[in-house]
Amino acid sequence: MKFNYKKYIEEKRNDDYFKETIDTYEKYVGKIKDKIEEERWFKSYCLKFIDLYRDFKVPEETRDLFDWKFLFVLTCSSFSQNVKFIVPNKIILNDANDLDLQITVTSEGKTIVKLISELYSFQISKLYDIYIKEQMELETLVASDQNEAFGIYRERLNRFKYFADNGIEKKNINTFLTERSGLIYHYTSFDTIYKIISNKCIWASDIRCLNDRNELKIGVEIFNQVISYLENTEDYVLYEADVKVLLSQIVQKSSNSIFNASFSYDGDLLSQWRAYGDNGQGICIGINKEKFISMLEEEADTDSYYGLDLNYSISDCFNELLDQITEFIRNCYAKQISTFNYRETKDYYDEREKLIDLIWTTILTIKDNAFFEEKEWRVLYIQDKLKQMKPIEYFSKGNMMVPYIRIDLKNIPIELIRLGPCVINQEVNKIAIQDFLLSNGINASVETSKIPYRI
Repeated sequence: MKFNYKKYIEEKRNDDYFKETIDTYEKYVGKIKDKIEEERWFKSYCLKFIDLYRDFKVPEETRDLFDWKFLFVLTCSSFSQNVKFIVPNKIILNDANDLDLQITVTSEGKTIVKLISELYSFQISKLYDIYIKEQMELETLVASDQNEAFGIYRERLNRFKYFADNGIEKKNINTFLTERSGLIYHYTSFDTIYKIISNKCIWASDIRCLNDRNELKIGVEIFNQVISYLENTEDYVLYEADVKVLLSQIVQKSSNSIFNASFSYDGDLLSQWRAYGDNGQGICIGINKEKFISMLEEEADTDSYYGLDLNYSISDCFNELLDQITEFIRNCYAKQISTFNYRETKDYYDEREKLIDLIWTTILTIKDNAFFEEKEWRVLYIQDKLKQMKPIEYFSKGNMMVPYIRIDLKNIPIELIRLGPCVINQEVNKIAIQDFLLSNGINASVETSKIPYRI
């Protein structure tokens, strides 16, 4: 976001409209962050609306004065307004010129409908004030009044679902069909593909060293929000002991070493080439997912592997964790009534262990929705620090030393190799790679990217 949140807040501290809101917020929530992306209400609620963003008409004279994506997510997040795109009666749409963002406000029996493209600069600035003030006041309520907190969480979830169901989803343009049924893709460099095939192993890096600084943290944070909600329910005393055990177990699991190997369901995605495929000069490996999972189950030397699709919806994950825990609590309470010492039985401990594994797996699937385009599937290896099963090795990455472990397999089920869009001498490389694959007992097709990217 190019919006300067720190400067904005400093200007509003002496503003009569904002002063009380800011003071109360800092009293109950804590010191206001320097960046809005660090505010919990923004990253856990508002930001998920970015998935629905499409370019829309804006006043030409203010085009460069405001952060329109930021305004979009704030507008969608507001409880006081209804939002939708207005689509012209045309077959071919040019998003930036054709779509209007319409805001509908109903207050005191009056309904006002406005298009963003019709607003003056001062009116747009006022919208920023209204939306930010609203979210800060709601977050203050969440922190100061637990009876209100759950209602606000539910309203946020319902609003996002309503907008996702009824708004116009982000347009996807598929010029080329690059995905093949059953394949997952790993973007990497020529040097790494040589090592993968020659050594018959895939490296899994320490999750703390990935490019998403919120890896694992975001899942644990949502779990803690669920726990906070449960702690403030009226009958918490009935299951307090259960919740405390869950919390302690997840904290313990979070301290273990976690290693990750990432794959994508999209085999020719520009952002993936840039980020992981040596800026288009690398290679994408297409692996048969089903065979890969079977090999992990049969050949891997421990049972500490997880194969997971990632979930980029924070609201879904909150609800999923809440449902998992409340279902366990209800069943436990029902059985406690019929069996007085149920919490001392083997069945209880078995069910609790299953729940802990389920919660942990859900936490591991949660990913910041800024990465939703990557369509990630991943393999995670969990290693107890007290029971180290695999040797940890290291490689250098820029100015970082990255721990990793090897996932050794007799044969990696590679079915496709795709050369990046910026690979030179592509025909010569295709022949060389085909020969290299055959010399290693791999019968896979070799293709080139169809993305017209160059550096």
